[in-house]
Amino acid sequence: MNETVRRFLPMVDFLEQILGKNSEIVLHDFSDPDHAIVDIRNGIVSATDLALKIMHDPKYRDLPFITGYEGRGAGGKTLESATYFIREDNEIVGMRCVNTDLSTVRSINAMAQQLMACFDVAPTRTDPAS
Repeated sequence: MNETVRRFLPMVDFLEQILGKNSEIVLHDFSDPDHAIVDIRNGIVSATDLALKIMHDPKYRDLPFITGYEGRGAGGKTLESATYFIREDNEIVGMRCVNTDLSTVRSINAMAQQLMACFDVAPTRTDPAS
């Protein structure tokens, strides 16, 4: 394993503890692209091939990280994703990715919006006619 990437292993433990079970944390090491995932937590959320695509895309060459992009998880779930690029001599040697399943939060939000709509259409109260 690349030594620079190895230093990020404790961060995987840290992120798992603070983000909980709805977030997948993945540490990639590109020294062996066929076995790039060196640590994964909560891997039931997703597994994407985005890492290899990013590794070869020049538009990411100078970015320290990307956040707030949409990923796809198991069963077609929409994920909120973020990637931090691990560099050595200005070359991407690994990545730390976080993919969060927000489907439950979005369902609760939709239900709350439906509930609030009931109050928005309620008739306004008027004083009785004298």
